[in-house]
Amino acid sequence: MVLAVWASAAAKPPAAPLRFPLSEASRFAYEGDIRRALVTSGGALYFATDKGFVYSLTAGTVPALAWRFEARAPIIGPPALGPEGLIFADGQNHVYALDLGGRLRWEVAVSGRITAGPVLGGGITFFVMDDASLVALNAEGGESWRYAAGIALRAGLGFWYGAVLVGSDDGRVLLIGPDGRLLRAIDVGGLPAGPLFSDPSRIYVPLADGILHCFDPVSGRRLWKFKLGGSVTAPPAADATRLYFTASNGVLFCLDKKRGDLAWWHSLPAKSPFSPWVGEGQVFSTSLSPVLAAFKADSGEKAGTFEAAGELRAGAVRVGDKILINLYDPDTGRGALVFLKGEAAKASDPPKK
Repeated sequence: MVLAVWASAAAKPPAAPLRFPLSEASRFAYEGDIRRALVTSGGALYFATDKGFVYSLTAGTVPALAWRFEARAPIIGPPALGPEGLIFADGQNHVYALDLGGRLRWEVAVSGRITAGPVLGGGITFFVMDDASLVALNAEGGESWRYAAGIALRAGLGFWYGAVLVGSDDGRVLLIGPDGRLLRAIDVGGLPAGPLFSDPSRIYVPLADGILHCFDPVSGRRLWKFKLGGSVTAPPAADATRLYFTASNGVLFCLDKKRGDLAWWHSLPAKSPFSPWVGEGQVFSTSLSPVLAAFKADSGEKAGTFEAAGELRAGAVRVGDKILINLYDPDTGRGALVFLKGEAAKASDPPKK
């Protein structure tokens, strides 16, 4: 997760949306179960597994392994991607920094348990410890500062400009500056739960009671709230005016960012702990099922579905002219990245304007 909380760096896709039906173009098999999300940059793919490996693939016509790095223990979440490389942590509380070529830049063992993060913003690595502290590491892995909250910190870390967002058990969201000082504490009226996210004029805070709140980060005033009927399960996707995200009740929501109005919603085949992908006027969503579903971003009208030969275990990602999904087989303990291509345009089709 980078400063644009809901946008991961990706190779620029073509202007035309994928045409259904979709079919498999290629795949890459690997050991283990993916840690929920893939990150992309400059035609490369990065992901981590429960076996303790981080993989990098080149996403050409046929995907190929660029490198693989083995951590000391299973990795606890997807890697965070920045200009200098990747940041991630393992289950034994080691934090690692790799360059984009897979070489270890530094490794730090921390005392205590990491409960949120690490995330990367402005070249600084942030994570939350079980002693109610937010820790910042500099570009060399040294501790820059540690903010002791005095009360348990929770919810996924987010950013608003240079400030780090973190929820606390006393019903507040803390905005902590790049120097480790508390800039503002917003009373959100309940227990923050799930990822915190923002745009330049708003902070979005999901609460444990299943209500999503939107606040003005300067005044702390609540702008709107929306009852979801479940918790937010992953960072959203967004365009200029709308948010797209999944909730624990198995629903994909599309909300107006400014007013919090419901634009449309769809029930998914199963619960989804994955972020949707939005682009070219379409929203692609996966759940803990074999089904990849696509919807028109403006109306919510179904654009198409693809049923895979196994359960999906990560959010869909657009890479070039293909959409990428991830499968997992619990019987073999192996996963597979599957690249899907769309139907080719017919000669009789009208030209795109």
